[in-house]
This record gives sequence, C-alpha cells and structure tokens, in this order.
Amino acid sequence: MLWLIVWLTGLLAVDGFWPLLGTAALMWATEWPSRLASAAAEARTSALQPPPDPFWPDHDLPRSPLY
Repeated sequence: MLWLIVWLTGLLAVDGFWPLLGTAALMWATEWPSRLASAAAEARTSALQPPPDPFWPDHDLPRSPLY
C-alpha cells in the first residue's frame, strides 16, 4: 500500500524494498500508541454486550415436544 502511495503521488521517495519496509515499520510504530489509546477510550465508554444465547426462543424449533 505504501509503495502504491509513493508511486501515485511521488510525495515520498523510497528507493528499494528494505527502505520501504523500514518506512512502513516506522509509520506503524508511530501510529500504534494512538490506536491503543483510542481502543482503550472506546472500551471505557461502551458497555460489554453479553454473548448471544444459542437457545433463544426464536430458533425456529418446536416449543413443545412433538414426539
């Protein structure tokens, strides 16, 4: 993806695979703390939802024994 941005825009000069990989790793490392912070903030604001009940009455099975 980074290589495509370099090729389309020409804004970033990366010569070769290893410098490109290093640039991607550097960008990931600088973005990682902000992603952790936003995930933690979202986890604090949203309540945990209970897991879905596999035996919910709307399972299209008979509600009384028919045998």
